[in-house]
Amino acid sequence: MPRSHKERILQTLTWTLVMGTGVLLGLGNPLARMASADGLHVVAFTLWPTAVAGLILASIGLARHGAGGVGQRLARFGLVAGAFGHALPMLAAHGLAAHAGAGFASLSFTLTPVLTLAIMALLGREKLRPVRLAAVGLGMAGGLLLVGGQVWSLRLDGTFIALALLVPTSIAATNVYRGVHMPRDLPDAWLSAATLVGSALLLAVLAPMVQEGTIRLTDRDGAVWLLLQTVALVAGYLCYFALQRRAEPVAFSLIGYVMMLVSVGIGIRFFGETVAWTLWPAVLLIGSALWMINRFPAEVAP
Repeated sequence: MPRSHKERILQTLTWTLVMGTGVLLGLGNPLARMASADGLHVVAFTLWPTAVAGLILASIGLARHGAGGVGQRLARFGLVAGAFGHALPMLAAHGLAAHAGAGFASLSFTLTPVLTLAIMALLGREKLRPVRLAAVGLGMAGGLLLVGGQVWSLRLDGTFIALALLVPTSIAATNVYRGVHMPRDLPDAWLSAATLVGSALLLAVLAPMVQEGTIRLTDRDGAVWLLLQTVALVAGYLCYFALQRRAEPVAFSLIGYVMMLVSVGIGIRFFGETVAWTLWPAVLLIGSALWMINRFPAEVAP
């Protein structure tokens, strides 16, 4: 059935938010590599912008919307979504970026849609339509081409591969959790603030366990990357939750493809990173997957 003019406008807005969120959050891995080169530990880079961005977003929420509805329910949501949707996967991704390159770190995000769809299907929250299965299969094939090619070309060991798999698994599970448990009556600024503050609390606990002194800043050069990452997180998370309201979890997870393309492009252009020959066929497969999932929206299972 042809889509109405209103539906087309909403679809265009959704995909604009997919692109904007992916670009803003995709800057994290290249910035992590730059910060690491200036002597800033990956935990400090992940913790400080997260905490400051969370406080800024809380201030925006308070100024625009007041504190109505802020309480235990929001705190619980923020702790779960922050821990598994931001703190753990971003810490792993930024660690990969610092040691294996921004391009490789971003490749793991390409596996998020297929894992999200698998979880949705297992929970009975989406009908398994052949066209969407085919689309996600194309995206997964593209992601595996990228990851496999880079693992082979960089001769990476099992630790890096395990971290690369942790990132999409944690994000996929959180995508589904947010889709079910997100307090939709609260504004995006408060949802973003709760997620980032919850993430910062976990990172503050983990920091001393990783390495003594990791949460200390180093010098002004390191602070520049922290500032840029803070700005990207504030803008990115406002787009992030605006998108969450409009997109079903599988389409939402496609921001990972945009994040990957941004990180790989910056890695090649500014860091001289190399990519395997599999990059271009992988991009073609991923682009086809994006088009198919956009063309054939999800049908929610009864």
